[in-house]
Amino acid sequence: MSAPQWQYRDEGSGGPGHLQAVAPSGVYARYRAFTDHTLGCDDCEYGEARCDMAKALWATYARARETAA
Repeated sequence: MSAPQWQYRDEGSGGPGHLQAVAPSGVYARYRAFTDHTLGCDDCEYGEARCDMAKALWATYARARETAA
């Protein structure tokens, strides 16, 4: 797995572009699983309150990100 990369993103219509971080697909998929869960889970609140499933998904994402770096 490769480390996150910075890529230029054109804003179009003559606006200034900017750099954005692009994570390897495996890391992004794990983050997306976490966010999808927390948005639909009644036990997960905005902020620090997370259910056990969310904590496990976050730990999986964190490990994937560490190994990608």
